[in-house]
Amino acid sequence: MTNVYFYRSRFDPGLSRTGNSHTSRSRRGVSSHHPSLALRTFPLNGRNKLIKTDPNFLLVYSIFFPSKSWLSSRSQEITDTCVIVTGIASLFMTTYLGVKVGSARKKAMIPYPNMYASREESEKDHNKMIFNCYQRAHQNTLENYPQFLFTLLIGGLKYPLLSSIGGGIYILGRLVYAWGYQTGDPTKRHRGVFGYIGTLILGGTSIATAVSLLT
Repeated sequence: MTNVYFYRSRFDPGLSRTGNSHTSRSRRGVSSHHPSLALRTFPLNGRNKLIKTDPNFLLVYSIFFPSKSWLSSRSQEITDTCVIVTGIASLFMTTYLGVKVGSARKKAMIPYPNMYASREESEKDHNKMIFNCYQRAHQNTLENYPQFLFTLLIGGLKYPLLSSIGGGIYILGRLVYAWGYQTGDPTKRHRGVFGYIGTLILGGTSIATAVSLLT
């Protein structure tokens, strides 16, 4: 295993060095002639090379490989922010579904604290049956919400970008699930079954994070 030298952009002013200190010092003079660039190294099979790369390419590359030691501080901030944004998006999702339940409750004239309309009421009044569908879609989302947040947080500790992608798929799946349920035909809730892909991704990143802490 040898080192390949990359330049990183001005947003990461620090200098990361691996390998022989004499080699690192000799490289430092090269980067000093380029104020917008700093030296970055990472391990790669093959002989030592000195490579100048576009800072934008390095940023994008580091986002998709956040666990590498040469990850710049700026790209780390971006990937960490993805997890935060995903969590905030999920908050808006649950709030949106709750507001829709309130509107359906008002239209069906279901008084508080009744959670659902009775079977007899929903069979006689279509609006009450629709309210039950709105309520159930929201309740099912809330039942699974703690697990979602937990796996998003744990998986995001080590794999923030992948966890954010999984979280986004989950959120979209829950919305499609709710919209299908809200039509009044409960079978249409299955349109959001693809959201389980996001669940599997989050479960995988959480397990991988746990394993990495044990090894």
